[in-house]
This record gives sequence, C-alpha cells and structure tokens, in this order.
Amino acid sequence: MATNLLTDRAILAAKPKDREYEITDGGGLALRIKTNGTKMWAVRYTSPTTGKRVREYIGAYPALRLADAREKASQRKTLVAQGVSPDAATVLLAENAETPATVGDLYDTWYAKHVERNRSSKSDKDSIKSRFENYVRPRVGDIPLSKIRRGQLMVVIDAAREANKMRTANLLLGELGQMFRYAAAREWMQGDPTAAITRKDAGGQDKESDRVLDDSEILMLRDILATPPESKSRYYVARRRVLPVHTELAVWWTLATLARAVEVATIKRKGVVNRKAATWTIPAEVSKNKKPHLVHLSPFALAVWDRMCEIPGDGEYVFEGRDGGHVSETEVTRRLSDRQTRAKPIKGRKNSTVLNLPGGHWTQHDLRRTGATIMGELDISSDVIDLCLNHRKAKRTTRTYQRQTMLPQRQDAFNTLGGHLTKLLGDPAGWLPSIDASIEIGA
Repeated sequence: MATNLLTDRAILAAKPKDREYEITDGGGLALRIKTNGTKMWAVRYTSPTTGKRVREYIGAYPALRLADAREKASQRKTLVAQGVSPDAATVLLAENAETPATVGDLYDTWYAKHVERNRSSKSDKDSIKSRFENYVRPRVGDIPLSKIRRGQLMVVIDAAREANKMRTANLLLGELGQMFRYAAAREWMQGDPTAAITRKDAGGQDKESDRVLDDSEILMLRDILATPPESKSRYYVARRRVLPVHTELAVWWTLATLARAVEVATIKRKGVVNRKAATWTIPAEVSKNKKPHLVHLSPFALAVWDRMCEIPGDGEYVFEGRDGGHVSETEVTRRLSDRQTRAKPIKGRKNSTVLNLPGGHWTQHDLRRTGATIMGELDISSDVIDLCLNHRKAKRTTRTYQRQTMLPQRQDAFNTLGGHLTKLLGDPAGWLPSIDASIEIGA
C-alpha cells in the first residue's frame, strides 16, 4: 500500500465542505476535515482483541504536524501488530517515554526527535552529527545530565577554538544550547548550562552586515516566541509574551514583505493594504527612493495582516506610539536587542537572552536580508529580488533604459517566499499570536 501521500501544501489546500471528509496519507493514516474547518488526524487498524476496524484520533493539524502524525501512527500500528489493544497501546506509549540519563543519551533523543524532523538538509544534519561525535561525545558524552556543568562544556568549545575553528565553536555553542533547552522544556534537567556562555567565549560575533537567519533559526524563533515564560508569585501565575504582540507581528511582517523598518513602523490601518488584491502600497513619503512601492502579499503575509488588524487602537497607524503617532522605526530592533546577549547590561532595559540564536546577534533588518536570501535560494532572479526590495538600480544607463516593473514576477517571488515560510513553520493562522486579554502583553 502506498504511503506518505500527503504534503503540507495539500493539507493547507483542503477546505471544509458541507459534510466531513478525509484525505489519506496511506498506511491507515488520514486527515479528517470537519465542517467547521477543524482538521483531525485519524489512524485506522484492526483491533487484535475484537477483530473490528478501529479509528483513533491522535491529534489536530497544525498542532500535530505531518511528520509527527506519521510517527505516532507508526508507533501505534507497531504495538497493535504485536497483539496490544489500542487502549493499552496509548498507555504504553506514554509510559515508554524514558528520560535520557547522560549527555550522550540526550543527544541521541534530541537528534532523532528534533533534528531529524526539523532540519531538511541532509548535509546540515550530517554536520551536526559530526560535530557532536568529534567534539562533544568524547569529552562529556558519559556525564549524567544532573552533573553537567558550564566548565565542562567550555572544554568542548575550547577544543574547537584551539583548532582555530571559530565557526565550529559558535555552532557547537548554539547546538548545545538547543539540545539542553529541549531537555529543560521536558523537565529532564534544570535549566540550560550554556546560558551564561556567550559567543565571545566561543568563536566571536559574525559580521552583522552579513547576518542571515537559516531555516532552523526561523523555526526556533517561532517556537521561542510561542512559549511565553511564566512569572510566579504567591497569589497568581502571570504569563507574559516574550515580545509585545505588536512587535512579534512586526517581525513576521518584515520577513514576509522584505520591508524596511520605517515602512513597517508607519503602516496605516486604512488605505494602503488591499486585501482583495493582496497588495500593500508603501507611500512615497516613507519609501527610500521617494516613490510608491507595491508589495504583493502572500497568503502567509495576509495571515499576519489579519492578526495586525486585531491590534486595538483608533489611531491612523497599526503600530501606535505613545504620542498618538506611530512607533519609532528603531523599536523592533531595540526590543530584539534587549533580549539577546550584550557585552554589558544597560540600566532600565530588559537585558535577557531569550532571543539568542545560534548564528549570533540579529536585527529587524536582518529579517529583510533573510527573506531576500530565501528568494535567491528558491531560484528567484536577482533582478526580481532587487525590485521586491525596492532597490534603486545601480547604473544610470540601466535606470534609463530598463524601466520594467516585473509585477507578475514579483508576485510570484513573494508567493514563493510565503509558501516556503508556511511549509517551514506551518499555517500561520495556527501559531501567530492573537490579542488575548488573558495573557499579559510583554513590555
């Protein structure tokens, strides 16, 4: 029987009908689309105890992603094939989630359950494995999770530094941090022992002018922002988002539209976004070349815009400032920098490290560069990318004789970018922040 028939694109394209229906992935796994638009994963198999066909719902999409649904279905079918009843199979799967004992055990679990699922590049996965086997496992692989300390991890990083492999040292720091945060989230250990290690201690900072977030960092950013830390007191537990909701939405809007900081900060509630035509017209007064600039909005960008429209306020601008105008064009980067490692704490600022990413310090402008880089990697021509970025043509002769706007190509480029982001991150409607009075908005 054919398996792995579904794709994320096919799932997103499945719309509700008058009656519930299913689209199959093969091998007993199917996605049931309900009339209200809910999409539920279902596994079918024959019960070894009753001989009857069983349909078990194992989760909803996109909370349970396609790869995870396949793994869950495979686990249940394996147990059922061994004669275990469906009800007992669910209990066994919950009981068999063992806690890794050592750093090496944690790596094996993290690699199988996180890296294999979230890294699409084989060379990327092979590089992670090679770094661990060459640097980490020989030095700290046998140390129990309860006893691993920062100094022991510095021995690992110093081994790369002493070999003059500074980028490797940075990558080790980032990957170890991801791995330990994965463990801390599951309460296998208390905190991340790399938290106080900075890139200065490892391989040093990359040049900010060249900074591009890779797919794994974009995915990590989504997960960090979607997990608000808790602030506990004697009387209540307050949940604050990592970033204020409007700043978080500005981050994704920048990535999806390649807009400059001032263009994002000054976006108006009315008159500039045509949702039906899926376009955003950036006014001449804020455009760098002093000409109106048309941005095509992908379905990903439109989902972000829909959430931006939920931001309360009756002023002219979506992102309102304290004086009744718009927020400062530096606000997003300031808030991002306040949550990344800095050489010296600044009085009165956030000074946390929650937004640290393996590739080093990043800014709002780096998101613009990242989106353009993704377009290039998806075979969009540099001429089209420059037009999407609203770059001025460098040569006077080129400006004089090549005045085409290439609107269809630009539309395709933005849709290609949005499609990549949706494939990477899932349907944005399922994870973007919404204005919720029960969650305190971060400062």
